[in-house]
Amino acid sequence: MPKSTPIKSLLKDLDRDDLCDVIVELCKLNPKNRQFLELHVRSSNEANVESITKEAKKKIYSHLYGNSMFAKIDLAGARK
Repeated sequence: MPKSTPIKSLLKDLDRDDLCDVIVELCKLNPKNRQFLELHVRSSNEANVESITKEAKKKIYSHLYGNSMFAKIDLAGARK
């Protein structure tokens, strides 16, 4: 069985332009990738952490309560 190459070593082989292209494609695939990259690259002062946490709180609340005041408890959805 061939040994898989770690992603870090694969990325080291790419030049700067190719690496930028990969990052842009990842951001296009999923908005969460873009959020992660923004939080990781920018300082916490520049990143809009408050709006991201507010959005996350809304999603968690909707998975726990839905449209009612009684808990429906969708833990799998809340963990996402």
